[in-house]
Amino acid sequence: MPDQSWLERYETIRHQLDATIDFARYFTEPAIGATAVDVLTLGDLHLPTGRIIACDPMTELEDAKPYMQTVPIGVYPVQACVIPSEKRGDRYACVRVRITDAQPARYECGMTGKENIDEPINPGDFYGFGVDAGVGCIADVRTRDEAVACTRQLVAAGDLEEWETPFEEALAENAKAHPKYQTEYGDWVNWAVPGTDDNVIVTTSGWGDGCYAVYFAYDESGAICGLYVPYILIEEDEESEV
Repeated sequence: MPDQSWLERYETIRHQLDATIDFARYFTEPAIGATAVDVLTLGDLHLPTGRIIACDPMTELEDAKPYMQTVPIGVYPVQACVIPSEKRGDRYACVRVRITDAQPARYECGMTGKENIDEPINPGDFYGFGVDAGVGCIADVRTRDEAVACTRQLVAAGDLEEWETPFEEALAENAKAHPKYQTEYGDWVNWAVPGTDDNVIVTTSGWGDGCYAVYFAYDESGAICGLYVPYILIEEDEESEV
């Protein structure tokens, strides 16, 4: 947990980090501006503790820190907003974990308590996770630990090289089974830790490597109704001619 001085500083900047984009529209409208979008169902996500991590699963899974914001323990549907494009390739613009059916009233930036929050906050600023392998994931912190342990076992058994994870093969296999909006290497997978009900949702990260925020959506009553990982801010990206 962060110390008291961090928490006091955070309370003074907390709402400055709220997103100004209504990401729920990405999943309810056929187009954002001139950009056509589609919704892809990725299956359910099991959150056995309600403590969530998001990271690049190829490079940062073991070190990913859980967010201070938590959700009720449960199993929740996950979707991806996709920008279909023959010219530039289908792109995953946003991933949503739907906690309730309520409409979001506010989008709060996910925080782990490890961020350096001493610098001034400018409009549009956020804290996020880094992507170096072109993919991001969402999982429960317990699942993170199980996935790390599974990977170590596979490496020790000689089934994986030191630099590999189970996700590369799983992505490619899922692309064969569910080819819509996927390349042959795979653009998404709902991967379950062997022998458990715990799973990790992995998708490609918009245009690729970078730093990406996680937003917890709150309804008018102040309850968390969803979790959004925007990889492409479509309203700001129209000039890219997707």
